[in-house]
Amino acid sequence: SSIRAPKIRMAAYFAVKHFTDENGKVNVTADNIRGRKLVFVADNIRTLFAFRRQLPAFLRERTRISISGKPQSKTGFHPNYEKELEAFDFKSSQDARFDFESSDSVWILCAVESALSEGFNLQIANMMIRADSPWASKAWKQTKARIDRPDTGKFFRDIAYITWLVTDHT
Repeated sequence: SSIRAPKIRMAAYFAVKHFTDENGKVNVTADNIRGRKLVFVADNIRTLFAFRRQLPAFLRERTRISISGKPQSKTGFHPNYEKELEAFDFKSSQDARFDFESSDSVWILCAVESALSEGFNLQIANMMIRADSPWASKAWKQTKARIDRPDTGKFFRDIAYITWLVTDHT
């Protein structure tokens, strides 16, 4: 939707800034990616696809999408998204969370809320971008708890950032 588009562009801008320096050069290497990854959370798969499209190529190839289950219908999907949905590998979607945690070549995890089930820690990331605000306070607390956990020594990061994108008049 036209209301959602500015949020998606802003989220992509934050992602690029997260992985580049002030001159626009990539400032992440295999040596320092641990604890610097990014999680993008949205309420539907269309938003995940749109966010991924907005990313520059160097980030798009380092992004994995995780959803829970296969959508029952393509109703409401723009024809361009229908093509993306047809080409989407739902099996690899289930492996995306594991790839995000274990592979240094995966920098961004895009997920719908339901794909990030309870008990899944995102402490390998130091930034989470939420495209939609949950209505329930429990969901707000759950989001914070997934990324802001005490460092166990397994991951090296100083600070965890959570960015909520809210569009005016929504």
